[in-house]
Amino acid sequence: MDNTKVVGIGASAGGFEAIQKLLSNLEPHGDLAFIIAQHLDPSQPSLIVNLLSKSTQIPIKEAQDGEYIEPNTIYICPPNKNITVVKNTIMLTPPASKIFPKPSIDTFFASLARDKEENAIGIILSGSGSDGALGIKAIKNAGGITIVQDEKSAKYASMPRASIQTGLVDAILLPATIGREIQSIISAPNIFFVNEDAPKQLDTIYDILIERSDTDFTDYKINTIQRRIHRRMAVNKIGNLSEYVEYLKNSNKESKLLYKDLLVIVTSFF
Repeated sequence: MDNTKVVGIGASAGGFEAIQKLLSNLEPHGDLAFIIAQHLDPSQPSLIVNLLSKSTQIPIKEAQDGEYIEPNTIYICPPNKNITVVKNTIMLTPPASKIFPKPSIDTFFASLARDKEENAIGIILSGSGSDGALGIKAIKNAGGITIVQDEKSAKYASMPRASIQTGLVDAILLPATIGREIQSIISAPNIFFVNEDAPKQLDTIYDILIERSDTDFTDYKINTIQRRIHRRMAVNKIGNLSEYVEYLKNSNKESKLLYKDLLVIVTSFF
């Protein structure tokens, strides 16, 4: 699996302004690629590449079928196409049905989850309907990061709200702050490699999860456990493992989110 982290951005009605704010506050990053899938009128030519190129210094282009994903590049899904990612390569196909939104954000995010696993990041911005909520679940189950626009700031709140209601969203933010949040999360140092008390703290985390979820994670792969705890710490901006343990003790919500992150769920999206 290619190690490039891919950020999938899904939007619909009212999403252009949110995308613009996100990109205008995004710094170039050699480890990240971005793919934008916004519901567009298939009968109208898209000017989104030209319009958004004024908002960012990162190279931006319309996605091409069979194109290998390069870091520090923004790809835009063309109108009247579904977009998926297979072996770090963009695949464009005609939508299967005229009824559903085009492109399908759920289909896109599900492919991103399968292909990139923990290197997938899913973002839902303004839009009507619920497209993207199932995709958020897929990315979360694969160990990726999920971020949703604060619905109060969205012109159309139903898409962000549907994703938030899954209970699987790592952060709810204004579009202008999302870029910095992503870069903060992925650049957070892994404290397990420098903390001598990590085994003891890890045992305490296991005890909390057994008590609250009746699930024993001690037999899970230790590297997976560490990566996902590290991810939760980065999302919560906690750099000390003992501080995270205290936070976990005092937050039932966080223990539920960590439980969901650690639980390996084998699902078939379709």
